[in-house]
Amino acid sequence: NNTIRSSTIPNTPFTCVTRNWILYNRGKTTLTHHAGFLFALGLLHHLNVLAVTDIYEYLATGHDPTTIGILLGMASSKDGSSDASISKMLCLHIPALLPQPFAEMDLTSAAQVAAIAGIGLLFRDTGNCLMAEFLLNELSHGQSTARTIDSESYALTAGLALGMVTVGMARSKRNVSLAALGIAQRLHDAFTCGRDVLIDKEHSLHAVTNTTYSQSFLSNRRPGMRVSRDFNFNV
Repeated sequence: NNTIRSSTIPNTPFTCVTRNWILYNRGKTTLTHHAGFLFALGLLHHLNVLAVTDIYEYLATGHDPTTIGILLGMASSKDGSSDASISKMLCLHIPALLPQPFAEMDLTSAAQVAAIAGIGLLFRDTGNCLMAEFLLNELSHGQSTARTIDSESYALTAGLALGMVTVGMARSKRNVSLAALGIAQRLHDAFTCGRDVLIDKEHSLHAVTNTTYSQSFLSNRRPGMRVSRDFNFNV
């Protein structure tokens, strides 16, 4: 966190960042500090100078913070571009997008969550139907699978990524194809486990009482899931 914060302040002299300079600094700090440094450079759109071989070497270390820094950093550098090469890199870290037997690859939960977040950044404000449908499926069904250890953070990140992909699409022409996905209905079903569906013709969620939502949510929660009974379930 300190590395990211110090690297992204406005006065930091990163006006001319080169590949050699990034690689030179690789051995100057610990792996974790350098991972935060990579993420910060990505937020500032400076990671584009890295070659494919450089990215591979970073990912091959098997160091979780470094993997997260590269995945999120590269996605941030190509924010909203739908870049094909970065998309492939992210998809390789999401078992749900891999064919058998590659889906059985040993990927850490943190890497999977970072890749999902990267999808949201890479396809931000594009209204990409394919990615929107994938994220909807992961939000609705990915929680109950064995593909990831930390299902709660995975589902939460899938929801955030879905919001980034579809942000601002309500009045866009691309909303016609997104409307076919029934996003509001499916999100409502995922939250209430299919119960008490109250959707009008405009696909807007009606407000319901705390009791209705809390009874439905609490009765369908997964084993070991921690729920605060003081949570406000109003839509």
